[in-house]
Amino acid sequence: MSDGISEHRTKWFSNDNLEVQVDDVRGCNAVVIHTQALPVPTNFVELLALLQAMRDAHVEDIFLIFPYMPFSRSDRKNKPRISTLGQLFPEILCEVLGVRHVLLCDPHDSHLKHYFKPVADEISSVYLFANDFNEGILTEHKREECGIIFADATALKRYEKLAHLTGLATGFIDKDRPDDSENPHIKRLVGDVRDKLILLVDDEILTGGTSLKDTDLILNEKAHAVIACAFHPILEDRKLYEELGGRVQGMPALMRRFEDSKISQFVIGNTIPIQEKLPFTKKFRVIRVEKFIAEAIARLLFGQSLTELHRPESVNLYRI
Repeated sequence: MSDGISEHRTKWFSNDNLEVQVDDVRGCNAVVIHTQALPVPTNFVELLALLQAMRDAHVEDIFLIFPYMPFSRSDRKNKPRISTLGQLFPEILCEVLGVRHVLLCDPHDSHLKHYFKPVADEISSVYLFANDFNEGILTEHKREECGIIFADATALKRYEKLAHLTGLATGFIDKDRPDDSENPHIKRLVGDVRDKLILLVDDEILTGGTSLKDTDLILNEKAHAVIACAFHPILEDRKLYEELGGRVQGMPALMRRFEDSKISQFVIGNTIPIQEKLPFTKKFRVIRVEKFIAEAIARLLFGQSLTELHRPESVNLYRI
């Protein structure tokens, strides 16, 4: 088995057809890392072409790694006659292309791993975030002066370990999502935030609209300040980009929205490429997850258990 980074060549033709060519991978175990980044449909098709080319080149095995799984929020048939790409996507990968090893990092919902056959492995960077809070923010402020508010009940269920790992009082924002407008109806804030520094936790930041409304609600309840925390920083708003022509005062329009917001700081993972956006704002701090994912990949390749990565005391194995 060879090691190193293999090249692949992608060619788009004038008729918008695609051709992908890979290096010699015969008999190799190959690791493919793919995350949700714009344009998602185009990248999806390129991933399928890449996996087919590798399969037909007689690769020994493929380990497919999703720092953030594409289509993960399109996973439920909650309305008549709608697609569920979050389910179809794994079926194509496993049943058509024969992928047998998949790793998900902080999927939108834990049940997504069951759409893969065999069931995908799952890891969470929650321990990295907790470690960062314990050694940073919570050394600068008394714990009784801080709290965690989860952006909704789903985030509370998904990341409640943060409360146990930091020892902070928690609450959540009760929301109703009547449609697909990406603007949920805020019903009420559950929890005490008065005179506290609040960590507002969600799995992702998309346009930032929800985070800003959540922050207004929290500050109206007399919180001292709000730090927004998200595991997946999508940071895209097509509508705002079109309305404001892409840039405002020398920076991308969306980043200006964040910079001018009442949120004191954004703490984010780097599961999605964001390097080109960060120079435009001083409010973002990145918790790097690449060493964490690399440790998980190594364990998969050598047939070792991932259980060690689900223990808080193991964070020193992969903290940067």
